[in-house]
Amino acid sequence: MNVALVASTRKIADLIWQLMAKEAPYRWTRPDFVAMKMQKLELRACAARVHGPARPGRNYGINEIFHREMELVAQAESAYA
Repeated sequence: MNVALVASTRKIADLIWQLMAKEAPYRWTRPDFVAMKMQKLELRACAARVHGPARPGRNYGINEIFHREMELVAQAESAYA
């Protein structure tokens, strides 16, 4: 059990190191999902609510956009395999 935990922790740490060292974006990221999460974090950090033009994370509740992003992730994973 400990061997598997250490191995998976090392893989995650290596992934983070590579992304930070190369300043490269994560390949399988879902843009609208990340935008929605960033918006929630800003609001939790007491950022002022912005009224006016729509923000990037607003579309994440739309099923079509969600499924399109999931297809992109599936394509990236199949290209990796």
